[in-house]
Amino acid sequence: MIASEYGTFAIALRRLSSALGRRLSKDESEELPRTFFRLLEPFELPDVLDAGKTLATTAHSFPKPTDWIEVITVQRRQRDSLALLPAPDRRQMSQDEAAELTRAKLLHFSAEPCGCPRCLVAQVDDRPLRFVPTVDDDGREDRALNPQTNAVELAGHWAHGDELARWYVARDACYALWRQAGPRTFPSVVSRDPGEEG
Repeated sequence: MIASEYGTFAIALRRLSSALGRRLSKDESEELPRTFFRLLEPFELPDVLDAGKTLATTAHSFPKPTDWIEVITVQRRQRDSLALLPAPDRRQMSQDEAAELTRAKLLHFSAEPCGCPRCLVAQVDDRPLRFVPTVDDDGREDRALNPQTNAVELAGHWAHGDELARWYVARDACYALWRQAGPRTFPSVVSRDPGEEG
């Protein structure tokens, strides 16, 4: 960014702050944009603004400059890889699928509970949503080329209703088996100095 773009950036930062429910004091509203501008100055203004739009929809709290830089880097990689992608030998994720997978990774594959009719009927409206692998009719996981990373990745979706209830039953069963197995002990490691026999 260049100095003449500071005003545009400062307005965007204040809007993001407002969108995420963070009220800035008078001192903060003057100092925060200057600090962020200095830290994000190496990047182009359009890249910074695009990252701000992404953060407005994915961040749970006001983002740090490192969060902006991470999103800018991912978006640049996505743009660059789209131009260089070879013809895939398997299905390619749509941009929406890839963006949702990126969002799910940022949220650690868990989202706020959902009050949709399916979740209400399945009585999981109080449990966090889970991003789960998409499986075809034969039980095979759907793997597709992710245009953002240029890698084959597991495609997925947010589970709702009965599917989400089944996920929690399976998870609870797994934890129950783990608890039944009891604590594990590991052999102690003996360290020796060089030249010691043992």
